[in-house]
Amino acid sequence: MKSLMRAFLLIAAASALLAPSARAQTEQLKFVDGSGVGFNGVQVGPYRGMLLSEPGSPTIDIYCVDYLHEITVNTVWTANESSLAGNLSKTRLGEGFGVSGISWYGADDVFTRYRKAAWLTTQFAIQNTSAWGGIHSAIWLLTTPNYSTNLPSAFVSAAAYWITQANANYTTIDPNSYVILTDVNTTGFTNGVQEYLMVTPEPQTIVLLGSGIAVLYAARRRRRLQVST
Repeated sequence: MKSLMRAFLLIAAASALLAPSARAQTEQLKFVDGSGVGFNGVQVGPYRGMLLSEPGSPTIDIYCVDYLHEITVNTVWTANESSLAGNLSKTRLGEGFGVSGISWYGADDVFTRYRKAAWLTTQFAIQNTSAWGGIHSAIWLLTTPNYSTNLPSAFVSAAAYWITQANANYTTIDPNSYVILTDVNTTGFTNGVQEYLMVTPEPQTIVLLGSGIAVLYAARRRRRLQVST
C-alpha cells in the first residue's frame, strides 16, 4: 500500500514537471503517414507522427499548418517545440511574419492565426471527411505567406465557411493545450520539413495514469479493511 502511494505521489510530481511550460524545447519525431483523405491533389486532415524522444509512445495526430513544404513517410526530424501560449519566435510565422513584401490573408497577428488553426483542427474529429478539404484550406489560408499566389484558388474558395467559423469560435481554444512543431533547420519560410500543430499529450496521460493508481490503491485498501473485519 505504501509503495502504491509513493508511486502516486511520483506521478503527481511528474505531472507538474511536464506541464506545457516545462516541456522539452526540441522533439525528435517520425512522420508515420498522412490521413488518406485527399482534396485538390493533397492529403488533408490529421496526419500521424511519433515522438521518438518518448520510447514506446503510440502514434499521435499532428496537423499540418504549412502548405509550402513537404514530408515523406518515415522521415525523422528534430523540431523546435513552441507552446502556443508562449514564445512563437521559432515558428515559421514567428520568424517571417514581419518580412516586407509578404502579404497575408486578413489582419490577424501570429498568435491569433495559430490559435484559429488550432480550433480548426478540432473539427476534423466531428465533421464528415467531405468537410476536411474546407477545414484544412482554412488552416492553410491563415498560415500561408502570399496566399493569393501560393494557394490554389480552390483552397481559397473552400476555406470561406470555415474561416467564418474559426473567427467566431477560436477563443474557446486553450493555448496551453497546443504546441507548434517547427523543423530546427527552418529559416522563416525556407528549409525544413512541414510545420505542425500538436495537442500537448503528456499532462493528460499522466493524470489518467495517476487516477488509475489512485483507484488501485483505494481498491486494495477496501480489501484489507474487509479482511480485518
